[in-house]
Amino acid sequence: MRRSSAALTMIAASLASVATPSASAEPYSAQMYAAPDRQPDHPNIVYSRPDGVALKLDIYTPRQTEAPVPVVILIHGGGWRIGSKKQFHHMAERLADEGFAAVTIDYRLTDVAHFPAQLHDSKAAVRWVRAHAVDYGIDPEKIAVLGDSSGGQLAALTGLTGGAVDKCMGETTINLAGAQDDGPGLGSRVQAVIDYFGYTDFRPFSEGLAREPRSLPLFFGAPATEAPDIAALASPVLHVTSDAPPFFIAQGREDRGMYLQSQVLVRALDEAGVPFSLYVIAGARHGDDAFYLGDPLAPTVAFLRSVFGMEASAR
Repeated sequence: MRRSSAALTMIAASLASVATPSASAEPYSAQMYAAPDRQPDHPNIVYSRPDGVALKLDIYTPRQTEAPVPVVILIHGGGWRIGSKKQFHHMAERLADEGFAAVTIDYRLTDVAHFPAQLHDSKAAVRWVRAHAVDYGIDPEKIAVLGDSSGGQLAALTGLTGGAVDKCMGETTINLAGAQDDGPGLGSRVQAVIDYFGYTDFRPFSEGLAREPRSLPLFFGAPATEAPDIAALASPVLHVTSDAPPFFIAQGREDRGMYLQSQVLVRALDEAGVPFSLYVIAGARHGDDAFYLGDPLAPTVAFLRSVFGMEASAR
């Protein structure tokens, strides 16, 4: 795993220059991948019932691997307003082939609830996995979260606010955990974060410095300019601390707005002394096929194996 150094070339991007990503919030054709060769080993398990809404997850487990194994919780993208756990079934299958348990989750979309509901659901999934780890051969101390686009933002925020409960920005205080107690034992802390081209800083939109994507008012419950405190609370970069877990950040070089967003997060992680790997695909745009075709998981798997002290893949 690579740590930053003076040799790391970083773009000096001000917050004002962080623009809207170059793709719409519609599902990416590549994100559907190929159909998985096998169905989940444990499908449609209800992990939480916020306000009576049954949220489900699917579990893929590795073959011929001694338990307990590390687990990756996969959080789908779609602008927080569309998508489902099925989008990540192929990736979950691949991760299981590499010796990890993989959990794909549904969470409340913006037609049901606004932020921080989606963060609460992601953390509830982490707590559920930790509480039921023994039942599925999972190591409760080796949990990673992975997401792409809006799911990348949720994965980053989940990783950076593990164990946190109340947080205040400006005149607004929210419960980041979705629970009264998010401490040791069955808390929502994770040990690694994989962020595929996710938002890291919403302040350019709340400050009127960049055009707001149509999904943000649905996510915040109001235009970003009318909800600056919520925009700040939802910004992963503002939650970076020295005890944050290691990060793997994947970006497309031609996804200009999100590429610059990744640089803001990289800089914050670097300043806090948090280990990270930055993986940039030349010529790739937002949700490009390059992230999903061929062998896109190889760098991600290498990162996870390094973090969790596993032997190199035999694939």
